[in-house]
Amino acid sequence: MQDALTREFLQTLNLREFFRGAWAFQRKIINHLYPDLSGVVIGNAQFLLSDKPCELNYYESGNNQQNNGSILKVYYASIYHFDSAFKITNLSYLRTKLFEFNLHQQSKNHFIGRPSIHHCKDDIYTAVLELLKLTEFQLNINVKGPNKDYTTSTVFRRQLEIIGPPNYWQ
Repeated sequence: MQDALTREFLQTLNLREFFRGAWAFQRKIINHLYPDLSGVVIGNAQFLLSDKPCELNYYESGNNQQNNGSILKVYYASIYHFDSAFKITNLSYLRTKLFEFNLHQQSKNHFIGRPSIHHCKDDIYTAVLELLKLTEFQLNINVKGPNKDYTTSTVFRRQLEIIGPPNYWQ
């Protein structure tokens, strides 16, 4: 398998196929207002085929190990819509646009999306997506608002085996 993450490779492969499949992730959370709520989430994520040819359904589950000693289960789901070879839109299940990433090549094997901003009432979410190599990508999110001030940095690493369909809410 090719190791280089090149523009030509992504155009040939299709960005949707890059994401499709099972990933392990580790998310570092830094809460500037409530440091005890900072911590690390370790879990698994899947990008599964949708009934729409240009979309993948995203599911994640894991454990949030907070600095205060608490361990909480986390679950999240959304939709990723692939508009072109280098444009991704992250949607909620209500079809509300959360983030839009327009990827550009930063160096030979590194693609990055310009910061994407989402407003939710008084809160501002800023996200940056980076494709680091064929088996790894990173999503960084900064959240600011009257009662929120935290950052997350999530590294995803491709898993070789499929975990199976999500049973998160059963």
